[in-house]
Amino acid sequence: MNEINPLKALIQIYKALDESKILLEDIIDQIGSGYGKRLEALPEDIQVLVEKTLELTPKQRKALMRFIESIKSD
Repeated sequence: MNEINPLKALIQIYKALDESKILLEDIIDQIGSGYGKRLEALPEDIQVLVEKTLELTPKQRKALMRFIESIKSD
C-alpha cells in the first residue's frame, strides 16, 4: 500500500496552486490588454465615461444605468 507523504503532497499542491495563479494572472493580463485596445477605438468622451464607470461600485453602476435609461426615452 502506498502511503502519502504529507509534506510531499503539500509541496505538490502548493506548486499546482502557484502555477494556476500564474496562469490566471496571464489570462487576466491578456483580457485587460485586449480590452484596452477596444477602448481606444471609442471616441474620447466615451472612453472617459467607461473609465469613470469602472471606478463605481455595483450599486452606483446600477443607479447610473437607471439614469441612462431614463434619458434615452426623452
